[in-house]
Amino acid sequence: MRKALLAALLLAQLLPLLLPLAYAENAPVFEDRGATVYVDTGVAKILISKTGARPIGWLVDGVELAANAGSRGAMGNSYPLYDWLPTQSWPGLIVTAKFNVETSRPSQDVLVVRFTAVIPVTDVSGVTSNVAVTREYVFKQGSRTFNLTVTLVNMGSSPMKIEVNWGGALVGYAFAVTGVVGQKGDNDWQLWVDGDSLYTRSPDNRESWVRKQSPLIRLVGIYDPDEKGIIVARVYNRTESIWFEVGGWGTEVRVEHPTLVLNPNVPVRFTYTVYGGSPDYLDKEGFADLKDRLMGKQPQQQAPPAPQATRTLPPMPKPTGKISYSLTQDYALVDTGVAKIKISLRGARPVEWQAGGVELAANAGSRGAMGNSYPLYDWLPTQSWPGLIVTAKFSASVAFSNDTVLVLKMEADVPFTNPSGDQTVLHVTKTFTFYAGLYGFDETTQITNKGNVKAESKVNWDRTIGYTFAVTGVIGQKGENDWQAWKDGAGLHLLSPKEKLHFTWKSAQDLEWIGMIDPEEGACIIAYLGTPGAGIVWLEASTWGTEVRAEYPPFTLNPGDSVTFVYRVFGGPVDALASYGYKDVYQQLGAAAAQQALYLVVSTDSLLYSPGQKAKFNVTASYRRGTIKGTLTVSQGGTTLYESEVTLSQQPQSVFVEVTVPTKPGIYSYTVALRTQEFTATREVRIGVVDPASWRSPLKLVFVWHSHQGINAWPNGSFHGPWAFKHTYEDEFKPYYEGGAYLVQPVILSKYPGVKMVYHLSPSLLWQWEYGLKYGYFDSFSQKFISPESPEMARVRKALELYKQLASRGQIEIFSDFFNHPIPGYVVDTYPWGAEAMKIELEWGFNVTKRVLGVDAKGAWIPEMFFSEKLVPILVQQGVKYIVLDYETHYKGSDGEKRGIYTPYLYQGSQGQIIVLFRDTQLSNYISFENRFSTPEDADAAARNFVLMVASRRFSDPTASVVVISADGENWMIFSPTVATTGVFFERLCAYLESVKQYIVTATVAEVVEGAQSFPKLTRIPTASWAGGSDVWTNKPEQKQQWDWINKAASVLANIKSKYGENSAVYKAALFAFFMSLNSDVIHRDFTFPAHTKAWVDTVQALYDSGEAVASKLNRIGLNLEATRAQAVTPQPGTQQPPQQQPTQPGGQQAPSEIQPQWLGLAALIAAVVAVAAVYAYRKRAGKSKQ
Repeated sequence: MRKALLAALLLAQLLPLLLPLAYAENAPVFEDRGATVYVDTGVAKILISKTGARPIGWLVDGVELAANAGSRGAMGNSYPLYDWLPTQSWPGLIVTAKFNVETSRPSQDVLVVRFTAVIPVTDVSGVTSNVAVTREYVFKQGSRTFNLTVTLVNMGSSPMKIEVNWGGALVGYAFAVTGVVGQKGDNDWQLWVDGDSLYTRSPDNRESWVRKQSPLIRLVGIYDPDEKGIIVARVYNRTESIWFEVGGWGTEVRVEHPTLVLNPNVPVRFTYTVYGGSPDYLDKEGFADLKDRLMGKQPQQQAPPAPQATRTLPPMPKPTGKISYSLTQDYALVDTGVAKIKISLRGARPVEWQAGGVELAANAGSRGAMGNSYPLYDWLPTQSWPGLIVTAKFSASVAFSNDTVLVLKMEADVPFTNPSGDQTVLHVTKTFTFYAGLYGFDETTQITNKGNVKAESKVNWDRTIGYTFAVTGVIGQKGENDWQAWKDGAGLHLLSPKEKLHFTWKSAQDLEWIGMIDPEEGACIIAYLGTPGAGIVWLEASTWGTEVRAEYPPFTLNPGDSVTFVYRVFGGPVDALASYGYKDVYQQLGAAAAQQALYLVVSTDSLLYSPGQKAKFNVTASYRRGTIKGTLTVSQGGTTLYESEVTLSQQPQSVFVEVTVPTKPGIYSYTVALRTQEFTATREVRIGVVDPASWRSPLKLVFVWHSHQGINAWPNGSFHGPWAFKHTYEDEFKPYYEGGAYLVQPVILSKYPGVKMVYHLSPSLLWQWEYGLKYGYFDSFSQKFISPESPEMARVRKALELYKQLASRGQIEIFSDFFNHPIPGYVVDTYPWGAEAMKIELEWGFNVTKRVLGVDAKGAWIPEMFFSEKLVPILVQQGVKYIVLDYETHYKGSDGEKRGIYTPYLYQGSQGQIIVLFRDTQLSNYISFENRFSTPEDADAAARNFVLMVASRRFSDPTASVVVISADGENWMIFSPTVATTGVFFERLCAYLESVKQYIVTATVAEVVEGAQSFPKLTRIPTASWAGGSDVWTNKPEQKQQWDWINKAASVLANIKSKYGENSAVYKAALFAFFMSLNSDVIHRDFTFPAHTKAWVDTVQALYDSGEAVASKLNRIGLNLEATRAQAVTPQPGTQQPPQQQPTQPGGQQAPSEIQPQWLGLAALIAAVVAVAAVYAYRKRAGKSKQ
């Protein structure tokens, strides 16, 4: 009996070990390993982390599908199959949540692994509730395929709306296949199925930071044909869009589902079937359709052939009447009877174009090197924008003429430099065929290689292109009403003024035509692409007008070869579109334009109310197209509070509605709707309900504006990027304000003395202002000299004085930082010379701030927010008391007495102590990216909503004491699709903040710190930037080259110190040159400018070789402008000027390393690249929220 009992006990101990063995042949193996779970289906071995419930190891058919994904900021490594609720700052809380695990076995060969977690979610109204998340994996023995179902349940008592508007895509939930297939990601392809069509992108053509709207995404995946591995997810729910991204961490294809509404306790499910393994077994696992099509899409090693005109052109009416023309030395003038077109021989593009009583060209605004942004220009992008075709002088001749048809031929020779540096000449022939009595004409561009070497037109940016053609400018008298339009394989795309995109490109398979439309003035330009092959559309909108640009793939021309691009252009009344083959445009535009003609604005008598208080709504409406009847309603939470019949006319009329606000504190949204027979228009207006008794003290709101421009100068004194000046004096906010972002902000802030803010005016920005006020500057882009006495520099002087006044009266606090914006955390962590260099550069930066502004700054901005604990003693030694870091990349990974981000902390670590505030990343990114305000009324609504979002932080966290907003000070304005109205937003924001100071009070960081009674303590803050770890700043080949140059220059710098002495002019000049090379703006995660780095590290070497001769040359042209001096000196305008250099013709891509006058021409060539790259960097700032 005793032996039997012992045997039973032993069996009980062994049973858990024996069961997996019993199941091994017929059932998936499951092991709970603490932080992870392990599943083996016999053919697939998958390790799933309980953090985020996603695979971190995935070995199938000898290929690793997950473990080699690279680091990607707050999400950790970019492991596959993550999901995201995008009202949360990327990557959201699902991917970082700790999940519980349970399993079941419905049958012997099936294993269900269910991960559950609860996360807080904030909806569009700012209200936060808990959401239960379940990620259920269903595995089957012997299968590489599994089902993944994500279930979301709102555990609160009110409905939640999850929605973000990304370029017109209304996204509520996202699911991604991401990471690295195999050992390395260099060979990974992107693939997806849209409708019934399979699309792939090879490594040379992968798309990044691109969103494509489609409701029919059926499958997404990444594929490595070399290592024979693939991950695909079949999609079953309706989709809104698809997102593509590539980085050092790997490749991503993300499916985005539409607006998500979570009603209380009602589950919402998203289901995917996932295959991971060799593509050889796709057909055996339910993906036969994919395998059949995929096998025909292997990598193409050869460059695509030059596209030819093969597409049938749309019909046009029969010519009638008589055509007339004349040619002059500078223009061709054509009158078709219904259209008068004046074509400049400079660039061979229309500069005046009257059709149907509307001007289609002449009102285009000025746009830098191209002159005005006149329509129908083309560009070979191996040449810095706008290229040499648009500025070339063409000859003109008549190739054919009779009463009804006129053919004009325009020709020019254009120099062309290959990416390899070889030079040739391209002969460009532009042929225009006009028809009597018609609004349409044909245009053909033929490019012939006249030289003796081949011409390769190819650039590899975040896309690969070779030739572009653009419809651009202003339709009619003003550009405010112009729409962007194009048609591709996915259908017709019309973006209204409120939806227009700026500095954005979209994949456009089988792009058919591009255009601009103004429904208000009833005219448009459409260019039909007779030459197929364009697969990308570029979209831009600014003060000069609107642009829609077709981008073609690369091509190569051997000597004597030609390539031809054919277009059929319509320019005329919208009403005539149907007669020219565009009936679908005319029909779809009608209803959309009718709604655009409605003016409907809602305001309230207050922003924050007491519980149960009466709120007065003022609804103002008019209809620009005449008279229209409709029903006006006001509703809240599905309940109609007001309804009335109205008749609208062109004269605005107001309706006043009084409602009683709820008694429960929170943010509430009201819907004002106008329903007519043609359309229904709605406006959302939000208010806050605050109980004064429970609100306690006012919530402090701190704005920290990072206003920065690196010193974009060559060692000869010319500026390749004069943005410190241009963004001060140029009128970027017409018609509302004069001047640029750096001037408009202090002008507005001066009107609202009750609003306080913090400005980090970077030392490099201040240095350039001081330089310009003393010397003037030479703009190598425009090749003009701007003198210190010029009206432009008078505006710079005004801006500087305004900042001084605001600081002296305590309305703004000034932060300083390192002299020329290096990447300090990476430098001190990586290089033996890093700490000493950063110590000196920080001292220089604070000296500049003291000298120019007369301020001893107590706060420091950490460039690129790249923090390392090794910076703390350097900061403390300089007298820095506090800094601002990021919630996503710093706070989340910190250790200590964590109480949320709405309180200041005292960091106490092994390197010292300093006070740290953490920015609210979501609100900061709202400023940075949700900045499309088509009208002043839109800007006003956005400002009030922003203040309510700030208030919601106290509703969600009653202990919140301070909310920190930290963002680029200028970029959110100047790179908005609607630049002018960002100034209106800023002013309305100030006005609303003054109106709610009983509940929300703006403050400086100094006031927050001084008012704090104690600080919770942090013992560790991770090394990271706003964009993640160091890899994003170092992984590109050109970045590695730049850092290698800089590291070698550091050794030369040490030798200079030893050779010439620490106090010598040579050593100080070498420090200046070294700091110039360290500028993060030219070693950026999103773009690089190696020529700048090389020029300045070569200058360090030249200083070692030639000593005082080179140092005195730098001093003579002002480039060592007493960088170490801290005493304030009033510049005397015009007392010294750097030598004015004679401009030269741009001749290459590589900046010379010597200090030579020839640089000025080269700088003009390179400057446009820097401008484009800077804009692109802004659009991608901060993985931030616009992932």
